[in-house]
Amino acid sequence: SEISVVIAKSRSSYLETVNSLMGQACEVIVIEGDKGISEARNRGLQSSRGGIIAFIDDDAVAHPDYINNLLWEFKETGADIVGGLILPLGKVPLWFPPELHSLLAINPISREIYGCNLAVRRQVFETLNFRFNEKLGRRKGDLAGGDESELLSLAKKQGLKIVRPDRMIVDHKVTPERQTYRYFV
Repeated sequence: SEISVVIAKSRSSYLETVNSLMGQACEVIVIEGDKGISEARNRGLQSSRGGIIAFIDDDAVAHPDYINNLLWEFKETGADIVGGLILPLGKVPLWFPPELHSLLAINPISREIYGCNLAVRRQVFETLNFRFNEKLGRRKGDLAGGDESELLSLAKKQGLKIVRPDRMIVDHKVTPERQTYRYFV
């Protein structure tokens, strides 16, 4: 397949992620995320065969035409990296300001790109000699992230084309514990 989708498995909800891709033309790779999402992404990248590698969080659900829309974006825009729309699946607390949506890895208002819904041409990893920094990615109990920010920054410095369209969509779970003040402090 032209597209490989890497899912870093750290919770049982990954099955919903896999099922949301059934019937779509892609190779699905599920990697145990014991050492964090960055390590799982690197292992997934290494074992993938596609010319385009997509990364979807294990608590996100791809929309039915996800792969077709992903391919369309790469072909029509000539992009090297495409970050898609991430809608909340569950309630976003009323007290939670849009400026902090990054903590939930959703972007219904901003044009930010998050690793929850990210696709990259394989040649970008080769050109930049890039692997995700395993000190930056999220781990169980640690909200720190940003491994995709390093990739995006390096790509931008190299003049690579990065787009953030609204047609490549996943729904990202906002679970009950993520709806509490305690989750963020």
